[in-house]
Amino acid sequence: DRFIAGLVRPRDGSLMRAWMVNIDSDDDIEILIWTCVVGSGSYGELEIFKFDGVNIQPAQLPIPDDNLLKGYWGHDMFGLKDGIILRSFPLYLSGDGNCCPKGGTRTLELDILENKWKLSNKQINP
Repeated sequence: DRFIAGLVRPRDGSLMRAWMVNIDSDDDIEILIWTCVVGSGSYGELEIFKFDGVNIQPAQLPIPDDNLLKGYWGHDMFGLKDGIILRSFPLYLSGDGNCCPKGGTRTLELDILENKWKLSNKQINP
């Protein structure tokens, strides 16, 4: 019955998944949008928007520290587990081809209170 004005945002790639959750325990809903860039790197991007029932506003998402991205070449996956935003990606060793990472997988979780990414032992469920 009610029209809510939205946002028009550029998108480079495919929409992989979207969530509507309240991750910071305030009265607003967060809308998470995971997109994947077209290309061999399949770099993932996560955007977060806050919705207060009337307005939608983009929220600033921190960039992981360089030490957390060592060995990173894309192929991101994003997910939610127990209300925590997770980002997982394969690790590439020196000499690895884009098709064949041999360094395992790293998962990060977003610490909402500190607004920073940290190492996580959680796994993203497909």
